[in-house]
Amino acid sequence: MNLDDLKIQLNRKLEENQSFEMAIDSINNFQNFKTTSIAQKIKNSLITEIVFSMLFMLVFIYIAIYTKYTSIKIYFGTFSFLIFSFSVLLVFLLKKTNNLTASSLPVIQNLKKLHSLLSEFVTRYFQFTMFLIPICLIFYAYLGYTDAQKNINSFVIMPSTIDTKNQLILITIFIILFIAGMYYFTKWYLKKLYGNHLKELEIMIEQLAS
Repeated sequence: MNLDDLKIQLNRKLEENQSFEMAIDSINNFQNFKTTSIAQKIKNSLITEIVFSMLFMLVFIYIAIYTKYTSIKIYFGTFSFLIFSFSVLLVFLLKKTNNLTASSLPVIQNLKKLHSLLSEFVTRYFQFTMFLIPICLIFYAYLGYTDAQKNINSFVIMPSTIDTKNQLILITIFIILFIAGMYYFTKWYLKKLYGNHLKELEIMIEQLAS
């Protein structure tokens, strides 16, 4: 083999190595882009929920201050505090998400941690909502009953023209429909806000692991 042939082969090797390195860089850049994109979607969902939570809290505080009904005043005042606590949790989750996306750990490791964090949050979110629904109903029924016993301003849902038996039937139907409606609404809401992002994360983790 003469010197010219050797140079040609070396150049080909160098070109192949460069092409391989460029391909690896392209794959890494694409993975980083997809990771950043899904992380940003999750952040946007969290920010949206924080904003709406704060707006609801302000509305609840306004109602608690200006309503003439004592039961509604206590009810909305209590839940404005709960919404504030939930907003703090959302801010903490957003901060954790930012920390994970800024971490220098391998991409797949960050994605797994982000998926675990978001999955746990969604599960607890749903469980807490389902637990809170009957508590809300019982709490308001107790406040309304207490107001009535004390002969002070109370919010009356049923008109006095309806007898007690029919009132109980209507209230039972309302409670069943309300709980069923909240169940399906919460499932839809969480899927819309976080469920689709979890699916994307799972797909990306599978792709990177294969």
